[in-house]
Amino acid sequence: GIKVAMRDLEIRGAGSVLGESQHGHMNQVGYDMYCKLLKTAVQQLKEGGEIEEELPLTIDLSADSFIPSDYVTDQMVRIDIYKTISAIEDEIDASGVIDELIDRFGEIPRSVINLIDCALIRNLAEKLGVTDIIQKDVSVVMKLSPKTPVDAVMEYVSNHRVECYLNSGKNISLIYNLPKSNGLGVCKNLKNMLAEILSLKPEE
Repeated sequence: GIKVAMRDLEIRGAGSVLGESQHGHMNQVGYDMYCKLLKTAVQQLKEGGEIEEELPLTIDLSADSFIPSDYVTDQMVRIDIYKTISAIEDEIDASGVIDELIDRFGEIPRSVINLIDCALIRNLAEKLGVTDIIQKDVSVVMKLSPKTPVDAVMEYVSNHRVECYLNSGKNISLIYNLPKSNGLGVCKNLKNMLAEILSLKPEE
């Protein structure tokens, strides 16, 4: 699985799967499939045997999220950095990656910061049982699952009534209206929101 994903990146180039061809609109399905394959391969090495495959989390946000070729010129180095970013699990990991990138390549472009935030969004969403994150204009729709800590979500909604609400249609979704004036961008705002919900989740 992971060898196929890596070969696909080598043949098609990081840009077509993960980057500049998505300029202005990030569809993370391909990137998340790659991350899922990588995570599964690592789990298999650690635990042995087969692991039940899960469908990748779908993230579709209107944000540039890639490593520009003029920031990291070597394609194989870019692929290695994508691997590193895909392994990010928390803010400590993210800070380490950011420090390394600044040391090696200088000031980080916004599209790379977005990519790092998306790695954090993916991990937060998985912990919260969110299965889809789709941006629709100035709102983000997050499909919830039976694994979602509903009490934590409802507490967040109660504290932030202006910016979000629950839609209890066929599938329960959390609708998040993006702030217009804080200047953080969709990825940063979404990451902060999911982190706050996770902080409200009771300890198991």
